[in-house]
Amino acid sequence: MREQTNRDKLLALIRQHGPGIASSAVTGALGFLAGDPTTAASLGVVSYGVTKALEKVGGDVRDRKLSPREQMRVGAACAFVAAEVQERLDRGERLRDDGFFTPDETDRSAAEELLEGVILECEREHEERKLRFVSNIFANAVFLDIPAADANAVLSVAERLTYRQICLLSVVRAPGRFPYVTGFSDPDKLVESLTEYPIIAQDLVQLQRTLGIIGSNYSTVRQLEPGGFVGLTAFGDICFNLMSLDTIPPEDVLRQLLGSVQKNDSAAP
Repeated sequence: MREQTNRDKLLALIRQHGPGIASSAVTGALGFLAGDPTTAASLGVVSYGVTKALEKVGGDVRDRKLSPREQMRVGAACAFVAAEVQERLDRGERLRDDGFFTPDETDRSAAEELLEGVILECEREHEERKLRFVSNIFANAVFLDIPAADANAVLSVAERLTYRQICLLSVVRAPGRFPYVTGFSDPDKLVESLTEYPIIAQDLVQLQRTLGIIGSNYSTVRQLEPGGFVGLTAFGDICFNLMSLDTIPPEDVLRQLLGSVQKNDSAAP
């Protein structure tokens, strides 16, 4: 009885509160959760582990006393997770089968633990543009052979990143996505372009020295100068991939880094 109750709570959470932030994901999320849970379990449907984790964690979180905005963020997180998992299953990808969804001696799986961390972070996150990318940590982890401890480490870093820093990671990893902004499309000119904005330069230093997700040949803002090198570390690559930062809208990146979308007169996005 409790499992079905949690399922009802989850569906209501997504229907009632998801559209405020995750309107594009709600339909896919509800479609993913539409099957009968008892039938799914008996047939061994590949998505069963994800749906059960969402029902248990999402239902439990909904029972807590949340403000209207917190309910909206939690509903959006659940919608983003379910919709992304459904999309990847539709592409023929398979969920991991290494025990990630298997409960331990405390009757709690690694999947449930990570999902609760993701949802709680989304609940508290005031920069709501981050929600999709924080939710991606779980949605990607259920398909990848990544240790749960590594995924939790990425979540810990994501909690500390501002949305501008997340956008900055996207530029550092793939400057070629922004050919209509002078300097951003050329890795050799990237540092020179970013040094025009002192606060962004400070972000680079924090990403390097505090979080360890950017590597470079400088150690202070003053050493960040034309001809310098900046790139993601191995851990930075893991963060980038687990959060799917290659899907950040280019216009978001440009607004965050430059204050407004700036284009060359001779080029279009």
